[in-house]
Amino acid sequence: MKNIKIKKVYKLLLYILSRKPDEFGILPDHNGFIKIKELIQVFSQDKNLPFIRPQILNEILLNIKNPRIEIKQNLIRAKNRDALPIFTKNFTLPKLLYICVRNRSLNHISERGISASNNKVILCANIDQAVMIGKRKDNKPELLIINTEYAIQAGATFYKFGNSIYIADFISPEALINPTISKEKKQASKNTADKKTPGSFVLKVEKNSEKNKNSSGSKKSVSWKRNKKRLRREKNRFSF
Repeated sequence: MKNIKIKKVYKLLLYILSRKPDEFGILPDHNGFIKIKELIQVFSQDKNLPFIRPQILNEILLNIKNPRIEIKQNLIRAKNRDALPIFTKNFTLPKLLYICVRNRSLNHISERGISASNNKVILCANIDQAVMIGKRKDNKPELLIINTEYAIQAGATFYKFGNSIYIADFISPEALINPTISKEKKQASKNTADKKTPGSFVLKVEKNSEKNKNSSGSKKSVSWKRNKKRLRREKNRFSF
């Protein structure tokens, strides 16, 4: 990379890592680190940003004197993080928040809600930002709408990070407004209901009932013939 481009990318990296990660939908860990893979996804989503790779990040740090950015394995952070946003609970929570999820997760979410391995579900007040974050995991993510009042009633705790990101530990299914359920699931439910229809059982019962009826009729017929013969013998016996 040319020196001019290196300096521009370096300044942008500093802006993201030390001041406004929330603007790009990034949530640093408690030590201020973010995954390099996630940072590269941010750059690849915006055509106005330069294309970078892990090797380019290393090249930038080698060409900058006393860089204020450090890399440890697959993580990157700013050395000075005094200007980073902090988590806060003193804010007015929007009535609606948004999140984009993988399509393949819809069935699970509609039944069990939304959770994250680190108990930090990233939500947005802006639909465009939610879609931007969602596309880092799925080319065609599904947008879900969260009713924050219902979420709180179900036990969720909310925090705000920066100006545009909201964090929840968990979102219950009851807080989802019209969550999308795939056609496959609906069809599966219909097929399950069809299998439970006792049509074959009824037919079997009717068949058995008819068999029992015929069997009973045969027994009555045989019994009537025997009684007739017995009466005939008795009549011959007492005839004069």
